[in-house]
Amino acid sequence: MDEQLSPEQGQLRDSAARLCRDFGGAKRARALRDRGEEFDAEAWQAMRAAGWLGTLVSEARGGAGLGTTELYVLLEQIGRHVAMAPLLEASAACWALGHATSDRAAAALRSALVGERLVVPALQAEGWDFRMPAALRGEPKGNALMVSGAVPGIAFAQSADEFLVRIETKSEALLCLLPCDHRALEISTAWTVDGSSAGRLVCDEAAIDDAHIVARGDEAERLAAGMADLLSLGASIELLGLSETALAMTLEHIKTRQQFGHPLGSFQALQHRVVDDFVALELDRSLLHRICLAWEAGVARPALIAAAKARASRTAAEVMRTALQLHGAIGYTDEHDIGIYFKRTLVLAARYGHEFAQAEHFARLTMAEA
Repeated sequence: MDEQLSPEQGQLRDSAARLCRDFGGAKRARALRDRGEEFDAEAWQAMRAAGWLGTLVSEARGGAGLGTTELYVLLEQIGRHVAMAPLLEASAACWALGHATSDRAAAALRSALVGERLVVPALQAEGWDFRMPAALRGEPKGNALMVSGAVPGIAFAQSADEFLVRIETKSEALLCLLPCDHRALEISTAWTVDGSSAGRLVCDEAAIDDAHIVARGDEAERLAAGMADLLSLGASIELLGLSETALAMTLEHIKTRQQFGHPLGSFQALQHRVVDDFVALELDRSLLHRICLAWEAGVARPALIAAAKARASRTAAEVMRTALQLHGAIGYTDEHDIGIYFKRTLVLAARYGHEFAQAEHFARLTMAEA
């Protein structure tokens, strides 16, 4: 499928490919995992210097004034080169801060864009789990709001300076910034198979005042829902990039690997496998690109984002299964690069809603629209 990118978007894709090729790759991802580092600080610095963090922020607010199609271009290359950096999470947080109207949001956005602080969303949204989201709860106590509850599955929690959270009170929803060093905040992390981490945020009567609040009421609800959709959409795009590279590696392998005196690629049954994977990826590409265009036009539907995440997770699993089987025993070793792509796929397919949770979410949303 030809995405029909503009000349400027094509140039952005070329420059993103070069940067991710220089600061990504299975070898770097493996080394980061072995050192216990959840993201590549050098790659992240290069991405910030290139202005990628402000992709979804208007020029008036200090960003690049681009859109989701440009973010699609960047995230696809991050997936293709398995570059370990928090661009998706930081971009979603900056989008929310850039669309909030409070002075607190403006100050936090300036700090995030210049790289002084890493802000990541700490959400539990519908479609990410079969359970209904258990939002953090706030109860008034004197002049403060006491917040309690837990949010699991936070990406890059170990490295974050602040968390953008949704808090439910009796009267309204709040979108708040919680610093990682808040005295009533506990962050625990568990390492995942690709070397990244999944954090759990626990609040035990954490005192929140006006200085923490970014948005209230309907604005807070809208921004939190938008961040959740962006995270699911972005993870789908990264899965597309991962799958494209895995398929390319598989094609190269079956062209050169000999079996019974013939290349593996000469066997028709294997040709059908890789063709099916290619077609599935092209369908994913078309769907994701159209959702990005719809987002920019203000008509993106959450149901389609849920469908895209479910489909991208399923397609990536099929592509990786083909890759491992056609590589043979060597594909299951830690030394072979296909294993790094496989493990990264496992994490991203589960993060922000796996196939079955998002499929159920899609069904609920479409039934509500009927």
